[in-house]
Amino acid sequence: AGTGKTVLACEDARRLAEKGQRTLLTCGSARLAEHLRTILHDSPVEVATFAELASRLGKRMGLHNGEVQRAEHTPEIVFDCLAAQPEIAYDAVVVDEAQDFAPTAWVAIDALASRTESSILHAYFDSNQRIYGELRSHFDSYTLLPIRLSRNLRNTQNIHDATQRFYRGPALIADGPLGAEVQWISSSDDRIERIALDEIRRLIYAEKVLPSDIAVLGASPSGVQGLESPLRDEIYEGLAITTIADFKGLERRFV
Repeated sequence: AGTGKTVLACEDARRLAEKGQRTLLTCGSARLAEHLRTILHDSPVEVATFAELASRLGKRMGLHNGEVQRAEHTPEIVFDCLAAQPEIAYDAVVVDEAQDFAPTAWVAIDALASRTESSILHAYFDSNQRIYGELRSHFDSYTLLPIRLSRNLRNTQNIHDATQRFYRGPALIADGPLGAEVQWISSSDDRIERIALDEIRRLIYAEKVLPSDIAVLGASPSGVQGLESPLRDEIYEGLAITTIADFKGLERRFV
C-alpha cells in the first residue's frame, strides 16, 4: 500500500489508449472506479468495475437484464457476451487492486484481453493482501514479467512504521517525511462512535481541517453507520464515511 499502484495503473492505461489501443481499466471498488474516471476524464480509456462492465455488456446484448444478482455470476455474464460478440474484447486490459478479484474472475478478465494476438493484460496488486489466498498461484498459466514496487510514496515514516507489524513481504522504504505521531485512541465499544465524532469535529473546528481531507473508515458497514446521520450536515460535505475495503486505492490526509 502506498507504493503508487493506482498512479501507475492510470498512466499505463492512458499511454496504451494514446497508442490507439482500445483500453479497459477495471477494479473491484465502485468508489475507486469513480476516482479513476475523474483522473482519466480527458482520456479515451474506458473505466468500469468488473461488475459494472458485466452489467452493461449483458444489458446491451440482451443476454441478461443488466442486473448482476451475485458476484460469482459476473464472469459467466462476461463469457456469454464475448461468445455472442467476440469483437467486444479489448486490445489492453489494466487491472487495479488485482488482489480483490476471485480466481474465477481472472479467466474472464483474460478473455476480455483477447482482441488480437498481441493484446495486453497488466495487473497491479498488493501481494500482502490475500483475500483469495496466494495471488501468484492464480497466474500459473501466464508468462509473468513482475515489476516490484519497493518505496512507500504515500505515508509519513511514522505511519509507515506503525503499519509494518501487519506487513509480510520484501522490505519497503518510506520516502515521506517523519510526520506526526500516529494517535491510538482507546475506547469501549459502546463509546467508539461518540469518540470518533468528537475527534472529527476537533479536526474540523479546532485544527481547521477540510472535511474533504478526512476519511472515516470501519471494518464493516455497521461500524460506520452510526456516524452517517450526525455527519450529514452541509459543514461535513466531502468527508468520506465508508468501509476499509471500499476505500482501497484511495487516500486522505487524515484517516
